[in-house]
Amino acid sequence: MPDNTAFGQVRATRPSGAQAIGVDRLNHRQRDVLCLVCKGLRNVEVGQQLGLSERTVKGYLSQLFLIFDVTNRTELAGLVGDRGFGGPTSSD
Repeated sequence: MPDNTAFGQVRATRPSGAQAIGVDRLNHRQRDVLCLVCKGLRNVEVGQQLGLSERTVKGYLSQLFLIFDVTNRTELAGLVGDRGFGGPTSSD
């Protein structure tokens, strides 16, 4: 019978999203959206900055949530915000 005394106290050993994939491995649009979200911009503001619809921004956010294994933008910003990556890329 397994010892359950430490249940809930030990995190899974698989790497977190930030460890599993580096920000440098994202495509340029994912990086652009990530950067602006980490700066606190709302979806509509991100879209205005990048020339994207709000729906497209939501799609990129959904991709980022899956990549980094998070459920919301606050977790996403907290997970990658300390990486110090630059602003939106200049190429399309």
